[in-house]
Amino acid sequence: MQIQTQSFCNGRCSICPYPTSSKRLANGAMEWDLFEKIATELVSETESSTLLFSLHNEPLLDKRLFDWVKHVKSVSPDKYCTIVTNGELLDRFSTREMVQSGLDRVTISLNAHSKETYESINTGLDYDRVMRNVYYLLSDQSMRQKVELKFVLIEENVHEVQQALDYWKMQGVQTRVSVITDRAGSLDNYERLRLKDAHYTGALLW
Repeated sequence: MQIQTQSFCNGRCSICPYPTSSKRLANGAMEWDLFEKIATELVSETESSTLLFSLHNEPLLDKRLFDWVKHVKSVSPDKYCTIVTNGELLDRFSTREMVQSGLDRVTISLNAHSKETYESINTGLDYDRVMRNVYYLLSDQSMRQKVELKFVLIEENVHEVQQALDYWKMQGVQTRVSVITDRAGSLDNYERLRLKDAHYTGALLW
């Protein structure tokens, strides 16, 4: 189950629908009462074992984020709670706060290995700050095992993703690769971004 407690993002990434969807849909923040109702209903929901705090937004823009996670864990401790973030705002929170919330996984969308490629794809984000934040999490042993770095394959980054995977695996960091999708038709740039040579996929995913 995916949920966004607020609908804003600090980036304008080419691989995400947010730059256009934010103009088409109303934006705002969720009220606590509604979230509490959702969390209560999740207790008896056996089909949804994972709660992902992310959709077309940056979850860390919500200063209450780890309060949301902590609440879910308090009423339904068996639910696997994870966030997907661009990582730029991780330094707003302490690793202690993250650990104490009961968060199971934090996935940071890197999508590149070089600063040039990163800032071309992840428009509006600061590569150096993001990398500092990655190492900030990795320096905490309690958080290190919860960190996953994600790479979405597109034409623009396919030449360096394998290098990134090799580098991070040598550091003992979990990584994940996925091929870009059109996000149910909401990603306007999909045809321009998607891989044109299918053989790249097998080489990098397996």
